Amino acid sequence: MLGFPMIPKALSVISFLQAIEVTVVMSALSAVIAIVMGTPIAYVMARYEFHLKSVVDAVIDIPIMIPHIIVGIMIVLAFASYYGLGPILKAHGINFINTLWGATTAVAFLSSTYYIRVVEASIRMISPKWRPWQGR
Repeated sequence: MLGFPMIPKALSVISFLQAIEVTVVMSALSAVIAIVMGTPIAYVMARYEFHLKSVVDAVIDIPIMIPHIIVGIMIVLAFASYYGLGPILKAHGINFINTLWGATTAVAFLSSTYYIRVVEASIRMISPKWRPWQGR
């Protein structure tokens, strides 16, 4: 391959292929989580007014406002076996730290904000004539 002679060699290393596999699986799972959980949130935020909407709005933006390394530390503390939800999960044999599910949780948490904001803006832009749920 012109310009990239290390690619064939990298593709023959098992740990490199495993890293690619983990990345693809983690990204796909986090996208599914963002879609399943983010779509209803985005719909509610775009269509309804409620008492604590500004608080929910601020909570949705937390992953954008806080540096990613701090979010990672928060997730580790939340699921560590000695703190937060960790003891409860550990009692049931569930471990998030250094697992695919832990990484997927972190990526889903960080990317959900962007998904929710884009879908919310898209729902707001739907013309009233294309909103059968609101009548005409």
